Amino acid sequence: MANLTVVGELDHDKLTKLPPLVDDIQINFQLSLDLDVPSTFPSSIPEPVRTFFASMSSPTDILTSKLVSRVKGTDVIEGGYNFVHILSLDIGESQPPFPFVLRFPIDPDSISRSQTRTAVGCMLYCQRHPYLNIPTPTIYAYSCTHGSEFIAMEYFDGDTLSDVWLDLPDEEKEDMINQIAEIMRSMRTKTRFRMIGGIAPDGSACPLVDGVDGGAGEVLVDSFGLYNTGPYKSVREYLQGTFDRRYHYLDQMLHKGTLPVKFKEEMSNCLSHSNPEEIFERVNRLRDKFKANLYDCEYPFVLRHGDLHGRNVIVSRSSPRRILGIIDWDFGGSHALPFVDDDFELAHPDRDHDMDERVKHADELSHYEFLLHRLVGKRCSPDAELSYLMTATRLYVLDY
Repeated sequence: MANLTVVGELDHDKLTKLPPLVDDIQINFQLSLDLDVPSTFPSSIPEPVRTFFASMSSPTDILTSKLVSRVKGTDVIEGGYNFVHILSLDIGESQPPFPFVLRFPIDPDSISRSQTRTAVGCMLYCQRHPYLNIPTPTIYAYSCTHGSEFIAMEYFDGDTLSDVWLDLPDEEKEDMINQIAEIMRSMRTKTRFRMIGGIAPDGSACPLVDGVDGGAGEVLVDSFGLYNTGPYKSVREYLQGTFDRRYHYLDQMLHKGTLPVKFKEEMSNCLSHSNPEEIFERVNRLRDKFKANLYDCEYPFVLRHGDLHGRNVIVSRSSPRRILGIIDWDFGGSHALPFVDDDFELAHPDRDHDMDERVKHADELSHYEFLLHRLVGKRCSPDAELSYLMTATRLYVLDY
């Protein structure tokens, strides 16, 4: 039986061995970062690999190279935002092909201009701070230039946790829960930042990529420069940014004619009790009310992943299973403690099984997810007003 240690609410005033505020996120941040091959590779990376990636500036360059082929038995993975290719690089007859992962946006115009930058920056941040014990893929090359974004990175020969969870023996499940809990606690207790924002590859701050209600329309309006997209000096600045984002998106969509009509149609189809114009009026009132509200709060700014669940955790194929890497940091960066990763979805009940078996799996998943929540501990004491402000502009809340 694995040793499970349950902790209570984190007391951030009594944490020991906490490093001083780190300077990786700085007040001065870059608005664009072009191709930048990391200056240091692990010694195990062959020189031909370094030379190859140093000459690559776009995903097309990589995919059309005669030295690159698809790993046998793999298909192109189409995720929510990116295509993912599992490839191998021919580095000479005397050495086996070098496997790597290439990911790039499905539609560069539908994602935040900071999304690739943040994904790379967060992975490099974890690698620059090994005391965190958060494994992430080694980055071989990347470009954050709009229209040619890509990341070429380490391939982990493993499984996603969600794919194998239901088949793990109980002892391995408990051990895996401990490993996840340690990573989540490390993000909360071993990091401190001066601002809320994404982390660029060079360690500077960049605009926060907020996945909540962040569709393609919001992303387009983000690029108009109408409001602050981060980094933010306080929770209040961040909250003001969320109100401004929702207000300007609706205003541009309904009144300014700058967005395709499909966005209005999509919103109308999502609403059950209201129309988009009514939603706009409610957001306008909430925004004005917040401006007159003196609410503010003080919380530590810590590392978050932003999309942490079993599909973004790669584990070894052999027992005892261990976590090889945490991937897809697109929504990561520094955020206030109440906004850190909390609920962790291990897997989904298998739809191929009958209803009784699916209910059994669901009960088991709930048990282990509750256990994980206890192991990690509460984020902080409840703050009713902050909880309200965090959800006030969500579409399902506004639709009444």
